[in-house]
Amino acid sequence: MLQTIPRLSYGDILRYLGYRNTDIPETLENLIRNCIDLTLQTIQAKSIFHRYPISVLPEGIAVSGTNLILEGQSIRTHLQQSQEIFLLAGTIGVEIDKLIRAKMVVAPDEGVILDSCATVAIETLMDMTEENIRDGCSRNEESITWRFSPGYGDLPLDTHTNLLAALDAFKKIGLTVSRSLMLIPSKSVTAIIGVTQKVIKIPQNRCDTCNKKSNCMFQKAGFSCSSQIKA
Repeated sequence: MLQTIPRLSYGDILRYLGYRNTDIPETLENLIRNCIDLTLQTIQAKSIFHRYPISVLPEGIAVSGTNLILEGQSIRTHLQQSQEIFLLAGTIGVEIDKLIRAKMVVAPDEGVILDSCATVAIETLMDMTEENIRDGCSRNEESITWRFSPGYGDLPLDTHTNLLAALDAFKKIGLTVSRSLMLIPSKSVTAIIGVTQKVIKIPQNRCDTCNKKSNCMFQKAGFSCSSQIKA
């Protein structure tokens, strides 16, 4: 079922575009606003999540009822207070990918803005999905960790494959992964969230767990891709 994203943060889009504390010309602001509208009209937002028990094995964290083993010390630390987890995945569809590619050819400036809008859109969808999970757990007096994606820390990117298989994500939301471990459609996210019995403090800077920190374009621009500053 398609989900509705009501709005996109103008401030987050500016940050992805590299604008910080800068006056924006009216013509550019109008173009960004138009791209926001076009993005919201084009995206096909879908997400899925499911809860699983887990067990700790020497080779990693086994997700019961699946072929998924979560490898690496980072995810062990992330889930050290959890006996169950949620696997989740979301996408905003292939049509926005096609639109961005087309605009990059005929109107590159608009293509770049649309790409930033789409990035904010998938993050917004995952925030909405995470909030849905949080609300459900809070009714059971449970808490959750923040979402941890393949590629963060030392959790391998090939985690995508069995994670998507466990969720039957291609059939349910049209999300798959290429041989080079890129998600298709490209504006998509997979993640793991731990269930806990006490409130977990969400880190202000998730970059410390990311293996792309040393060459991250967002870090070089002075912010992080996980910033949730609303405008």
